[in-house]
Amino acid sequence: MSKASFDISIKARLDARLKNLYSAIAILLSYDHTDYIIAGNSLNAAKPNDFDIYPDDNVFDFGAIKKRVPSFDRAYVVCETRNALTINLDGHVLQFCNYSKKTVTQLIESFDFAHIQIGAVIHICWEPGDPEDGGGYKNSFIQSIWTTEDYRNAHIIGTTWYTGSAYPLSSLIRCVKYAQRGTYANKHEYKVDVLKILTDIINRGYRDYDDYKDQLSAIDLMLLEPDESEAAWKLFQTCCGRGLVDSWHAGWSREQYEIELHDDPDYDKLCI
Repeated sequence: MSKASFDISIKARLDARLKNLYSAIAILLSYDHTDYIIAGNSLNAAKPNDFDIYPDDNVFDFGAIKKRVPSFDRAYVVCETRNALTINLDGHVLQFCNYSKKTVTQLIESFDFAHIQIGAVIHICWEPGDPEDGGGYKNSFIQSIWTTEDYRNAHIIGTTWYTGSAYPLSSLIRCVKYAQRGTYANKHEYKVDVLKILTDIINRGYRDYDDYKDQLSAIDLMLLEPDESEAAWKLFQTCCGRGLVDSWHAGWSREQYEIELHDDPDYDKLCI
């Protein structure tokens, strides 16, 4: 399939999925944005679980987006981390991600598996003036489709592979998820990726407790929620005991670490 035919196919498929969501996404973002990016596995799946939405200019204002949610029927905030705000809009899950790069190419190249390195730039057309005078949202359209060579090769071969990540711990969890979904061509490829990711986790280590929490607050994970927090804390203690954390306090409780973070002058910026 040629690049032009591929782009047309992706645009048609995405248009069909988003035709009832374009206006809602635009209204949630408001005039602060004229473009945004939908990227990742939601562009592959026949029935995506959610749509990952990234900024193409300035970062998303989660507070402002949350204030606009009540203007929609059957809409509510599912969860919020320092990196993402997830909203259920009448059964459609929209995940606004404040993870950005200078270009779309750099964004999708930073994704940790070959088969998800795809992005679509959506342009929002705004009519100038007050809504009562005809101003406001007009329409949206897909401006461009972007893919990497790894993405194209992965879909030709029918498999995936780990491409590296700033968040290898979350990559390990996604690796298992993709294996369960049959994304890998065989178990050998999956096992090789597990070893690569474990190597990256060990080599990376953690600077301190806050750095560890940042790794666990990766965009689509909720590993700091109450149901998972105890297991996450035990893992941090294990990492400390094995020399994988540069700065830690022997015998400290989780509450003591949280108090130390709260005393940080930048705590509000760090808060999840």
